[in-house]
Amino acid sequence: MMHLAAFLFTPGSHSAGWRHPDAVTECDMDFSEYVHIAQVAERGKMDTIFFQDTVAVNGSGALDGVSRYRLGQGRTAYLEPTTLLA
Repeated sequence: MMHLAAFLFTPGSHSAGWRHPDAVTECDMDFSEYVHIAQVAERGKMDTIFFQDTVAVNGSGALDGVSRYRLGQGRTAYLEPTTLLA
C-alpha cells in the first residue's frame, strides 16, 4: 500500500510566489490558513502532513538594516509544533 504525505513550507518557497493574484501572503502567521491547508490534504486522502516548524515574517528583513537585496527575505519567527497542535 502506498502512503501519501505532504511536506509544506509556508508561505511557499518561490521568492516571487506572493505576486500571484490568488496568493495568501500572510498565511505564515495565520493559524486558520494552516487549518485550511490540513483540511485540503485530508480531503485529498493524505496519510500525513508535515509543516516546517519555522517560518519567516514577510518584510521583516528590512527591520535588521540588511542590504536592499535581501528585503524579500524575512526574519525567522518560530511557531512551535506543540503550540500549533494545542
